[in-house]
Amino acid sequence: FAAHLGTWQDGRMHTLLGVADADINLEFFGLGDLPDRTAPGVKYTIAARGGVAGASYLVARQSVWAGLRYAQVSTHVTLNDGNFGPGQIPARDQSLRLAALTPSLTLDTRDNFFTPTRGWYFDLSAPLFREALGGDRDFELLNLSVQYFHPLNPSLYLGARGGAKDSSSGTPFFLRPFVMLRGVQAMKYQGERAAEAEAELRWQFHPRLSLIAFGGVGGARRSRVERGREP
Repeated sequence: FAAHLGTWQDGRMHTLLGVADADINLEFFGLGDLPDRTAPGVKYTIAARGGVAGASYLVARQSVWAGLRYAQVSTHVTLNDGNFGPGQIPARDQSLRLAALTPSLTLDTRDNFFTPTRGWYFDLSAPLFREALGGDRDFELLNLSVQYFHPLNPSLYLGARGGAKDSSSGTPFFLRPFVMLRGVQAMKYQGERAAEAEAELRWQFHPRLSLIAFGGVGGARRSRVERGREP
């Protein structure tokens, strides 16, 4: 992955240009509430080649950013231990060209990007995938992320995070929402929609050292309408 980040107008505008060429190994465990989550997933490799261009602009003094991105990527899925078929990975998602325009709105009042101790972070984005933009299929995603940080005393800090994601009919299986929690395998709990909440306590007992206790809950669901049409 290669990217160029630009800052303009005294920091009020940020731009992004990037290209990607990646092969990623993953597992597919199905969508929604399945009876046996201990069973192994279907291992696959997704090859993705494409690029992204976008910009965000500071629209308010309280760190409110409005953004717009365009991305186009060609994807090819290869199964590592089986064939495409019912109950596994949909064959119609094997090779796709995807193109999306993504508007976003972001509020960021955190005092530090890496280890914040106070402030809010709010991000709402809605990728719109369209054939008219150069893709093979029309579908939509919706992503919401919220974070909050608050100092309890000079060395103890509370952090909280929540997220919710939704996807429309026609979304490829590898873009379906999944539960994102520390300690949970990525993409193991996927569905047409997913949500999670997490909290942490950080004890900064040394300027460069800290202890963190955290916990969270999450879930992924699949609607009855899609249940009979998409494995």
